[in-house]
Amino acid sequence: REVVEAASRAIIAAEMPGVVGFSRDELVAAVTDEILGYGPIEPLLQDATVSEVMVNSPDTVYFDKEGRLYLSPIRFRDNNHITRIIER
Repeated sequence: REVVEAASRAIIAAEMPGVVGFSRDELVAAVTDEILGYGPIEPLLQDATVSEVMVNSPDTVYFDKEGRLYLSPIRFRDNNHITRIIER
């Protein structure tokens, strides 16, 4: 994980020097989650209070947190993106 994060930071610094601070950290986390984890749903899977994640379509992701169902702002690029994550 550390190697992927470092490589992501180096590429972002070289290719997008205007992206700094919190925005850069979010981008590094997104790239790392895409490469090593379960893409955009990785933060939900890491949250111990989330008991279920439901991906209905690229733009419809629900999660159950402490017995309540929520619509997430998380989005996948397309159905192929969902399929790649499922295959992991």
